[in-house]
Amino acid sequence: MAESDTDEQSEVERLRRTLERERAIRRQAEAIAEDATRRLYEADRLKSLFVSTVSHELRTPLTPILGFAEGLARTWDKVDDETRRDIIARIHSNASTLSLLIESLLDFSQLEQTRLRITIENVALGQEVRRLVDQLASVADRHRLETDCAGSVVVRADRAALARITHNLVSNAVKYTPEGGRILVATRSDGDTGILEVTDDGPGVVPAERERIFDRFYRSNAQEGGRARGLGIGLALVRALAESMGGSTGIDDAPQGGARFWVRLPLATTP
Repeated sequence: MAESDTDEQSEVERLRRTLERERAIRRQAEAIAEDATRRLYEADRLKSLFVSTVSHELRTPLTPILGFAEGLARTWDKVDDETRRDIIARIHSNASTLSLLIESLLDFSQLEQTRLRITIENVALGQEVRRLVDQLASVADRHRLETDCAGSVVVRADRAALARITHNLVSNAVKYTPEGGRILVATRSDGDTGILEVTDDGPGVVPAERERIFDRFYRSNAQEGGRARGLGIGLALVRALAESMGGSTGIDDAPQGGARFWVRLPLATTP
């Protein structure tokens, strides 16, 4: 074979390989573009859903606040003291709901900007959780809120983060537990971790939802106990706070039905 023919075949082979590489690069670029488009579409959809949900959730307590306040201002001298106290109590209850929603939005803002500030120290888990649950009595005033807290469990945790975790888990249980139902907040140790558990009498969480229940904006399709659905932020914040302290989160079936949410935190090496 002549040298010129060999050179020509080599050139053709190089051209073929170049074309194959170009096609592979183009396919990869198309796949990346398609994935980016899908992600942008999903982000835009979630943003629109989030704004719509926030508007609805904020309007829900705000409407009765304005209505009760306006009516009370017009009829103050015409109603008795008991009616006034009842109206003021309803205004306060709705204002508290509105305040919690705003706190959730602030928490979400910190979560989005990864500005969660954690100060780790030794915390007596049972003692701290009992104190926090006592403060949450008004949140679960239509339920039986009980505790079963081991007193000897000491974990490495941030107190403010633990307070937010406890509040969010109890609030979540209140939403899904029928009035009069039992909510149990318990602490115990297991190996090298301390465990905080919140068990409710609600409908539980089906296995298909458990992988997503801690995702931002995700809200279970289970029947709730007549309360506002929320923003889909609370459990996402629970996971973010737990992981920032070296812990983990999960959900199981409760022994008597319902759901049992748990948070594991590292045990302190010294009491």
